[in-house]
Amino acid sequence: DLYNSALTIAANNLDGQAFIHRTMGVIWLRQDKPGEALRHFLVSKKLAESTGNMHNLALALIQIAQVNLQSRDYKQVIENASAALEIGRSAGLEATTSEAAQLLAKAYAGLRGFEDAYRYQLIYNEINERLLKKNSQNSVLEVQTKHELETVRTEAEKALLQKQRQISRLVIISLICVFIVVLTSLFF
Repeated sequence: DLYNSALTIAANNLDGQAFIHRTMGVIWLRQDKPGEALRHFLVSKKLAESTGNMHNLALALIQIAQVNLQSRDYKQVIENASAALEIGRSAGLEATTSEAAQLLAKAYAGLRGFEDAYRYQLIYNEINERLLKKNSQNSVLEVQTKHELETVRTEAEKALLQKQRQISRLVIISLICVFIVVLTSLFF
């Protein structure tokens, strides 16, 4: 069983084990087995708490909250997503904070706490807008960089071609000079 093999390999790496359990939880969720998924997410959470890895902890809390949301346990969603939101904010994990805010918005909406749902939806929207803007800026920079590299490459190719032409001309001129010298030495 690959799962047990992975855990054996990661025996001395608790962060690795936390990752494996989170991954197994996701697999169980995709197989529509939220109970099994929750069991793995809780193990991942416990491992992350023991290592102090806040990123792993926030991810485990979000995944637990997602299972809670599926079962409409909105109070547990709020508890876990709030903890993930605070970790995300303090650690500067924008994607984690965004996901936690969205879960909180859904949980409060489920409890008919529409004011809080709206507040967290605004937080989610603001963070996502910022992330999209960053991605957009990165995309623009990537395109600019590719264009600049292409321009430099094209200019280098032109310069190389020009040097090759100059060398060809020099070779031809040299051959002509050698030919003239040979001819003049034959006749004089």
